[in-house]
Amino acid sequence: MKIALFHYHLKPGGVTDVIVYSVRALLSYLNNLEEIRLVTGVEDGTECVLERIREGFEHRVGDIIRLDVLGEIGYVENERGPDPELLAARLLARYDENTLWWVHNYHLGKNPAFTAALMKVADSGTRNMLFHIHDFPECGRSDNLERLDSAINEPPYPSGPRIRYAVINERDRRILSDAGLSESVSLLTNPVPLSPIAPADPAGMREALEELCSDDNPGYLPDAPILLYPVRAIRRKNILEAALLVRLLDEPANLIVTLPGVSAQEKDYSDLTAAAFKDGLIPGIWCPEATGDDRLSYPRLASSCDAVISTSVQEGFGYLFLNALHWQKPLLARYLDILDGVLDLFGDYPRRFWADFRIPATPELTRRTQTAYLEKIRKIESSLPEKSVKSISSAVSKLAAGGGIDVSYLRVEDQLDILKNARDDAGWIEKTRLLNRELLDSAGRTLKAKAPRMDKTIETHYGEGAFVRNFGNIISGFGSKTPTPSPAKVRESVRKSFGRIDYLRLLYDD
Repeated sequence: MKIALFHYHLKPGGVTDVIVYSVRALLSYLNNLEEIRLVTGVEDGTECVLERIREGFEHRVGDIIRLDVLGEIGYVENERGPDPELLAARLLARYDENTLWWVHNYHLGKNPAFTAALMKVADSGTRNMLFHIHDFPECGRSDNLERLDSAINEPPYPSGPRIRYAVINERDRRILSDAGLSESVSLLTNPVPLSPIAPADPAGMREALEELCSDDNPGYLPDAPILLYPVRAIRRKNILEAALLVRLLDEPANLIVTLPGVSAQEKDYSDLTAAAFKDGLIPGIWCPEATGDDRLSYPRLASSCDAVISTSVQEGFGYLFLNALHWQKPLLARYLDILDGVLDLFGDYPRRFWADFRIPATPELTRRTQTAYLEKIRKIESSLPEKSVKSISSAVSKLAAGGGIDVSYLRVEDQLDILKNARDDAGWIEKTRLLNRELLDSAGRTLKAKAPRMDKTIETHYGEGAFVRNFGNIISGFGSKTPTPSPAKVRESVRKSFGRIDYLRLLYDD
C-alpha cells in the first residue's frame, strides 16, 4: 500500500498530532505499507514530525515515511492561489493510481485553489481519495466559506466508487449521512495515545504556584481546588465562562489555563484573558508552565490538579474529555453535540455536563446582544438556507427567555463585564447563583468525587488497534458503487445542519 497524506502544514498541535498518532498506528499494525508520503505546504515543523513518527521504530520501518513540501498546498493569505488546473496536473503526475490520497481538511477554505484542484482530480475518477474532515467551513467559519464559494465551480462534496469520507465524531457522520453520503462516510475517531502519567505532587505544585505565580495572579486562592483547562487561550475555548463558574461555586476554586493564543487572529483574545488574571478578575493562574519549573510542567499539572474543566463551544474530537478520564480527574464541561456518540463511555464517571449557564439579562444587555446577532445574520444570510435564517432569528429573539441569558452567547466584552459583577456585586452574585443552583450544587459534588481508572476502556475504543481496524474497513470499501447525490444538495443539507445559533456565537467575531 502506498499513501500520500496531505495537509496544509505540519506545525505542532491540532491535526498534526492526529497525523502523527495515525501514521504511527499504521506503522505498528500494517505489514503491507510500501510508502507513506507526508505532503505539506510548509517546511516548518516537518523535521520534528518525522522524528516523532519514527521514534521507537527500526530504520527499515521509519524509512517508509517520506516528505514532500509543495508550497502550492499551504495556507494562502489572500484570494489568489495556485492555478487549480496546473496544480491538479502536477499532483496527478506525482502520485500515481496505486496511491491512496488521504487528504485532511480538504475543504476548510484556507486554500480554495487546492480544494478546486482536488475536485478536478476527484472528477477524473482515477484516484482513490479519502477526504478526512476535522472541521467544516460551514461550522462558524463564514469568511472561509465565502472564499471557498468564490473559488470553486462545484460544491466540494463529490461522490463515487473512488471517493470516501472520514469524520471524527458521530455528529459529523450523521450530518453527511443525512446529506446523502451515508454509504461514503465512515466514523474514524482519532487514536488516543495513553502517555505515562507523571507522579502526582499536589503539594509541590501548590508550593510552586505560590512561589512563582501568585504575585502576578492576585486572584489566586491558595487553599482552593485547582481546575485545569489544558488549552490555548483562543476564542472558541470560551475561557471567561470557566472563570465565571470557578468564581461562583459555593466553595470557589482556581482556574489554570496552560497556553496563550499566538496567532494574529487570537492574540487579542489571549491578551485580554491574561489581563483578567493579572487584574484579579479570574481566581487562578495564567500559563504557569512558562516559569520553566518542573513542578508546573504540563504532565505535573495534569497529575496534580483536582479536576479538569472545559467551556469550549466548538470541538472536532475533544481530546480533553478523554484526557480527563486517563488522568483520573473529575470533569466539568459544557456539553457539545460531538459527544453524542460517546456518552456511554463516561457511565458513572464523576462528570457534570451543562448546556446552559445563565446570568441575569438586563434590558440593555439583551438589546445589545440581539442587535449584534441580527447584524451578523444579515452579513452571512446569503450563504445560509432560508429556513436556517428564520430559525436562527427566532433563537435570537428567545435568548433572554426566563430573565436569564446563556453566558456563552455573549460578546467577549460583555463576558468581561460580568466577571467584574461576579467579583464586586453581591446582589448580582446572589441572583446568578439562584439561576444556576442545580448546576453549581452538582459541580461542587463532582469535584469531591473519586474517579476510577479508565485506561482499558479508552484503549478498547480509541487505541491504535481500533483506529487501524476502522481505517482498514474504509480502504476495503473503495471500488464499490455508492449513491451519487448532487453536490449542491449535499452542500445545502450540510449548511442547514450547521445553520444554528450554536455555530454562530459572537465569540468568534471578537
